[in-house]
Amino acid sequence: MLLADVRGWLSRRSAAAPRPGPAGEARLTHAGAAPAPSDPSLSPKWPPARLALTHRLWGEGFVGPGGAEEVLRLAAPLGLSAASSLLLVGCGAGGPARCIATLFGAWIAGYEADPALAAEAAAVCARAGLGKRVQVGLWDPAAPAFRAQSCHHALVLEPFRQGGLGGILDALTRAVRAGGQVTLLATVAGPGFDLAVPEVAAWLRLDGGLPALPEVDTVTQALRDRRLDVRVVEDLSAAHLRQTLHAWHDLVRSLRAEDSRPTASLAEPLVREAELWLRRARLVRSGKLRWVRWHAIGRAG
Repeated sequence: MLLADVRGWLSRRSAAAPRPGPAGEARLTHAGAAPAPSDPSLSPKWPPARLALTHRLWGEGFVGPGGAEEVLRLAAPLGLSAASSLLLVGCGAGGPARCIATLFGAWIAGYEADPALAAEAAAVCARAGLGKRVQVGLWDPAAPAFRAQSCHHALVLEPFRQGGLGGILDALTRAVRAGGQVTLLATVAGPGFDLAVPEVAAWLRLDGGLPALPEVDTVTQALRDRRLDVRVVEDLSAAHLRQTLHAWHDLVRSLRAEDSRPTASLAEPLVREAELWLRRARLVRSGKLRWVRWHAIGRAG
């Protein structure tokens, strides 16, 4: 993926689009039902134009690389069925919940911190006929709270970009029943991740998440401290990078094949999203960011 490819396509199709300003962030104070998906002002970080782009880039309901194939690979070891319940933290725009509920039949309590993503997730799952099997609500990463002992297992996607390690894991372990399994997928800091490094600072400005990221060993030990038996710690950075570049190359090819001129509503989020993921890809390639999966089992009793 090259940012120049995107900008080159735009320059051939239309006049240069104005550069968008930095995205804002929604701040939540409590968990609750997902807001109505028709409100375009729910989140300055996820406006409708960006959501439309991510559906096209990653697949409907997904906000990052891997899509349905990756989510189902993560969920498979949990042994889900129609008799089990799943706490899904970080349900994005609904793609993960839709895929898991459709394939495994599990009952899903999905949570998303951003109100626009939560609204989109609820809409995506409703269109798939999963309104009763998938419930979507908001959660506050600064003060996470899920109903105690409410789910058999948990799948947690990218939680540390929004909240601190300890509070999230405490809330998670309280919500999962004894002997339940936990799969966690997260961006973590690698060697050389430093806010003073210009490329790190530039990515953080575009990403809009918290600047503090834990390291792999810190997360592993935190899980063990909460009486979780950590069975797998897997660095998926190389696969994550391949998935990212493949999706962007496919998008650029499809854009080049189109005859229509790009509108400003497409051009602005496209340039910003391309720069965000290009910078992230460079940090992953250099090892400053890592994409890691943990699989752990809670102790019974």
